[in-house]
Amino acid sequence: MMNAGIATAMRMQATRCTHGVTRKLLHLELYAPDCARLIKEWWLIERMLTWVAVRLAAARNRILSKLGKGEARRGHLTL
Repeated sequence: MMNAGIATAMRMQATRCTHGVTRKLLHLELYAPDCARLIKEWWLIERMLTWVAVRLAAARNRILSKLGKGEARRGHLTL
């Protein structure tokens, strides 16, 4: 006798495989050229965003270092 939960899971799996998301869409093979290209693109975008954040932080620090302590606390910033 099969457990009711297992039977339900098997029915759901069969329905999903015939009418829903296919296994091919769920699992990308890491050695496939398409997946390797996507990983490379995502890494490049992440690297660029990191550099933008570093540059913005440097610009902010440069601006705030030119202000006096009182001006920085009051929020007076003239460029």
